[in-house]
Amino acid sequence: MERPDPAELIERLCRAMNDRDLDSLVACFGPDYCSEHPVHPSDSLRGHAAIRRKWSKAFREVPDFCVEPLRLLTNQDTAWVEWRWRGTQLDGTPVSWAGVAIFGVAHGQIVWGRPYMELVDEPAQDASARRFCE
Repeated sequence: MERPDPAELIERLCRAMNDRDLDSLVACFGPDYCSEHPVHPSDSLRGHAAIRRKWSKAFREVPDFCVEPLRLLTNQDTAWVEWRWRGTQLDGTPVSWAGVAIFGVAHGQIVWGRPYMELVDEPAQDASARRFCE
């Protein structure tokens, strides 16, 4: 059996995020997905329901959300992706995040993650924009 390519999975994830396709996004993750947020531990989550809740709120609050993958490094079961997230909140405030996520991959799905995403310091943003997708 051919092993799924983690790069293709990350491309599929980015496409789902840019299309704001919640079902396709959730399908990129294993049912027991565990996300540890080392910099913001209270943002950690587990499972499809938590992913759906987080990203439905993000897509609702930032309806023009888009992700730009900048760099991607993979091996057989791990993907490191550097990306930039951008969009405009409902009140018209632009929001921009940058960082890296490390994902564990098995059976064509992301099974664990360690995202390191931070709000980009731009004059039009303030700390209240940091948690748009909690």
